[in-house]
Amino acid sequence: MENQKKILTRVQLINWHYFENERVSFHGSTLVSGENTAGKSTILDAIQLVLTTNTRRFNVAANERGNRSLKGYVRCKVGNVGETYLRKNAVPANVALEFYEEKGDRYFVLGVHMFSPDEESQVTTRWYVEECRLEDLSFWVEGRAALAEEFRVKGRKLSYIEQKNAARDRFKRRLGNLDDKFFDIIPKSLAFKPMDNVKEFINKFVLSEQRVDVVSLRENIETLSELEGILERSRRQQGALEEILGKYGEIEEKERGILVNDLLLKIAGRDAAGLEVENLEKDIRVKRQSVESNRELTEELGKRLRALEEQILAIHVDRQSNQSSRLLEKAQSRIGELENDIREKQEEEKKAGDEEPKTKEEILTERMNAVTSMSTDAERIDSLDSIKTKVDGRVKVLESELALDEGRMGDTEYRGVLDYKREKITELKKKSAQISADMN
Repeated sequence: MENQKKILTRVQLINWHYFENERVSFHGSTLVSGENTAGKSTILDAIQLVLTTNTRRFNVAANERGNRSLKGYVRCKVGNVGETYLRKNAVPANVALEFYEEKGDRYFVLGVHMFSPDEESQVTTRWYVEECRLEDLSFWVEGRAALAEEFRVKGRKLSYIEQKNAARDRFKRRLGNLDDKFFDIIPKSLAFKPMDNVKEFINKFVLSEQRVDVVSLRENIETLSELEGILERSRRQQGALEEILGKYGEIEEKERGILVNDLLLKIAGRDAAGLEVENLEKDIRVKRQSVESNRELTEELGKRLRALEEQILAIHVDRQSNQSSRLLEKAQSRIGELENDIREKQEEEKKAGDEEPKTKEEILTERMNAVTSMSTDAERIDSLDSIKTKVDGRVKVLESELALDEGRMGDTEYRGVLDYKREKITELKKKSAQISADMN
């Protein structure tokens, strides 16, 4: 066990009987010796005052019938008769005990500051506990004992304890939570006279001052026996309860294992579902990207289709215009040829002379019917040519789409779309070839 001794090292006495300002040192076991009235009991009474906070019982060390008082020590009473004091007027006094604490290697001070305003008034006491050494306390100020408000520790005011009982509790805790019996033994242990009677020593210093009640002691022994029986039964019951608790712990552990396994299965199912959701979301993103790509492709193809249709329309208009011009030229040329034929026919008829020659109007009517027939054929050819132009234009659009689709789409993924467009192109090319044959 760790040693926690508190060792008294020094005592400071200020206006304590004949001691005006004295510091007494102690080292281990210290012998205090001197002639009568030298002040031995005065020092011991000062120590007793602080340790017990008892301000009434003094001089027991030298004489159990001693009549010294706190006022007598502070004002320094001389003799046992009368009220003769050496110190007059207001008198401050101080007693401080310095201790060394082995645990922590530090010092602390327990003390009491006293003040006697006059010979008739009671002495006031203020107790204190400070973590310091005696040199840190200002016991003496301007050549005199310090008043309570002048008393300082390291330059600051002290925190006094006004009540004796509160001071006793504080001192008891600071000295290591001493038992209350300590404060009764201190006055007895300070006696000078030897103790030859062992029984007296035991009664005074070991045993409590209270008498032993035999009846109560016997009852306590019987109660103790009953308690021992109860304790034994309680121990057996405790063993049974511990066994029950052990079984319960095993059951609880198994139930906990079942719950953990169930939880792990649910966590695994949740993780699997999460992975499936993640894959589905990924697939949805791919599909959306594909749809978006197809939408963009459709818009682009629509734009191209409209541009091609406009081009085809423009080409068709130009071609129609060119066809009309060619037909007009052919008609005019044909009319010229018919007029020449008419003249040649008239000349031949004049030469033949045996038949009545046809008039110019009849010949012209005959030629115009031929021209009309030729015009109807031309219009039919022009209509077929228009259809062929649209078919060829559609073939070019499909071929452009097919080339674009083959570049952007995988042949396996969109095989149906590509095959359809290829079959459509083949079909339209056949139709274009048929129209060309009909035109000829």
